Amino acid sequence: MKNIKINAIFLFFFCANFHCFAQLDSIPDKNVKPQKKGFDSSKLFSGGNFGLSFGTITIIDISPLLGYQITDKVSAGLGVTYLHYSDNVNQYKTNVYGGRVFARYNLFPNLFLHAEAEELNGEWVYPDRWWELALPVGAGYRQPLGDFSSFTFMLLYNLNHTVYSPYQSPVIVRVGFNIGL
Repeated sequence: MKNIKINAIFLFFFCANFHCFAQLDSIPDKNVKPQKKGFDSSKLFSGGNFGLSFGTITIIDISPLLGYQITDKVSAGLGVTYLHYSDNVNQYKTNVYGGRVFARYNLFPNLFLHAEAEELNGEWVYPDRWWELALPVGAGYRQPLGDFSSFTFMLLYNLNHTVYSPYQSPVIVRVGFNIGL
């Protein structure tokens, strides 16, 4: 009989505690999306720039990039650059190649600030090749072309413009695109 009373008391406290813990659980809000932690492949985007300049000096620019949307405002990434440079007056042709890292800050949905460091290898004084650093900074405009792609226009200024820079002027105009992956 004593065992039955002890078991009944134990069962009563066990059930009472179980019921109390059940009331501590809150009902999840269906409108709140769980935050993903770590790498999210849906935040990757690709794209780049393609430039053509014809005349006495011809420049062909192919610069693909891969980026990651870190927050709603900040994205960063890296890319490669290939430039074909031809000067018809001096009968000079060369190929320039290199890489870059960049960061963007969205001021508004379609307007962003852009900064990058671009290291380019070229024959700046024939026949010697060496690396030249370009530091373009400026602003850009993004025109959406659907849910996952956009056209970009950037007006940049090279903070490290020298006579050996592959860009004819410290002012750089880039037209390109972004495609979400």
